Amino acid sequence: MKISKITKKHILKNISIRLVQEADLQRIYEIETKAFKTPYSFFTLQTLFWFNREYFYVAELKEKVIGFIIGDLRGYSHGHIVSIAVDEQYRGKGIGRCLIETLIEKFKKNGIKIVRLEVAVSNIVAQSIYKKMGFKIVDCIEKYYSDGEDAFIMEKRL
Repeated sequence: MKISKITKKHILKNISIRLVQEADLQRIYEIETKAFKTPYSFFTLQTLFWFNREYFYVAELKEKVIGFIIGDLRGYSHGHIVSIAVDEQYRGKGIGRCLIETLIEKFKKNGIKIVRLEVAVSNIVAQSIYKKMGFKIVDCIEKYYSDGEDAFIMEKRL
């Protein structure tokens, strides 16, 4: 079956979301480098794995990692979405939303009241998804990314 013919319903029915394992990092790095103009290095992903394992999830389909989300705690009441990406072949099928919902539930269980993230001003698709999930733009950071692009700070109160 070709990827393009796989329906959203089929993928969401067969996807599993689980905590990251060290063996997933190479695949996560591949997804990260294809998804972003300024991706995190493999070393940074390893560091995030060691310090944020409790808030680092992968989406898996047929034992293949097809997406991930990395969360972090900022103080006692703030959660932060450090990075989220889905393999380009599986985008637009609700996987990113599932990953965000999973991380938000984890944050809620740990008493987190606010979740924040940064998103490139040019990334209209991601902004739209975040807005549909209740995130609001609260600030802008000029020249946030290494290529000089600005980033919006988006926030959701839980």
